[in-house]
Amino acid sequence: MRPAVVLPLMLCAALFFGARPAYGQFEIGTTTIEFVDPDRNGRSISVRIKYPAEVSGTDVAPAAGEHPILAWGHGLTVGVDSYAPLWEALVPAGFVIALPRTESTFGANPLALGRDLAFVIVALQAASDDAGSILYQAIDTTVSAIGGHSMGGGAATLGAAENPWIDTLVSMAALETAPSAVAAAANISMPVLAIGGLADCVTPLATNQGAIYHAIVGSPCKYLVRLVGGTHCGFLQAGSPCDGFEGQCPTDAAQRKQQLAQMASLMLPWLDEQIGDDGTGLARLQEFLDADQNHTSESSCQQVPTRRESVGDVRRRFGGKR
Repeated sequence: MRPAVVLPLMLCAALFFGARPAYGQFEIGTTTIEFVDPDRNGRSISVRIKYPAEVSGTDVAPAAGEHPILAWGHGLTVGVDSYAPLWEALVPAGFVIALPRTESTFGANPLALGRDLAFVIVALQAASDDAGSILYQAIDTTVSAIGGHSMGGGAATLGAAENPWIDTLVSMAALETAPSAVAAAANISMPVLAIGGLADCVTPLATNQGAIYHAIVGSPCKYLVRLVGGTHCGFLQAGSPCDGFEGQCPTDAAQRKQQLAQMASLMLPWLDEQIGDDGTGLARLQEFLDADQNHTSESSCQQVPTRRESVGDVRRRFGGKR
């Protein structure tokens, strides 16, 4: 069951609402919210949120419409600001990206981070119903995605395994964690997009992202995309703390540019299909895979209509709570 939520005090904003506007037209708003999870001894969870807006800035009003949410887990000791290429690709297309800032040290607990990811989805969807929230009526409460990079990818796998109500899992260069993300993957029943680099020497694909992918047996649709020349830190902006882990396999500028373009070309159609309003996402994903020469891939997918439940349906399934 989704956890209960204690909402914080937040700035007020008067917003209009309606259908999510056309693809790719938004600026990026930023806010930071402190949530408290009462089911985990009052655990404090600080979350950086990037959301569609009409003008860029901090605590600006969200763009009209209810936008689907992706909760994203960071890598080991890698701050959330290093994922600017991710939100720069996704937020203008109409997605909300929530990045918990917990478990940021070398002693990080991946399971705790995975549970934080699931919790912030619930908390932010509740905030969308709160007239006192800056995100009032800005977040789609019917769909959600969980994902992450490196340790955050392993954490997202753990979170997805515990929370089958989430619509899709997206992971990049995921780390096999303790507790085991590979073992947890056997319990995943949602669509999955997994992306890894064939030149990743930090979390080698075969024993990390690839092993997690192959342990997933209950997904109705799953893709594993292996980027030729892809590195561990090529998914992040240059100069991030991640670069210090790469040692003898650093990411050069040309590889990073190619890898970030591939990331966007894979994630946008996938999220459009799974949590967005565009039912052509899988077809667009396949078109990219057919055209791109710098990857190998495998998949097992029965294309089904995207699950779009009403708010009432969600509340009834989870005992009146979100």
